[in-house]
Amino acid sequence: MIEINLLAALNRRRVDTLPPHFLPVLFNIKVQPKDISDWIHEKLQGRFYLSDRIVTSNKMTDIKCCAAFEDHSEATYFSLILPELNQKKF
Repeated sequence: MIEINLLAALNRRRVDTLPPHFLPVLFNIKVQPKDISDWIHEKLQGRFYLSDRIVTSNKMTDIKCCAAFEDHSEATYFSLILPELNQKKF
């Protein structure tokens, strides 16, 4: 029996705003955002958020990419594979 991911079928996996219960992963991007999004769609199952975020620390402002995941295990997996993604070895 084929298992259908309803969120994917209804095009509801990527959310437009960052919900408070999602676990964010901030990173500097070295590849195209579409490559990151395509990888997430292919390898993960849950809902996610992907966008740029303004980060301030020690009176400095920086723009980082933010990928956030409803399933915290998917955020962990993404964090572990991120160096490979940034080298585009997938």
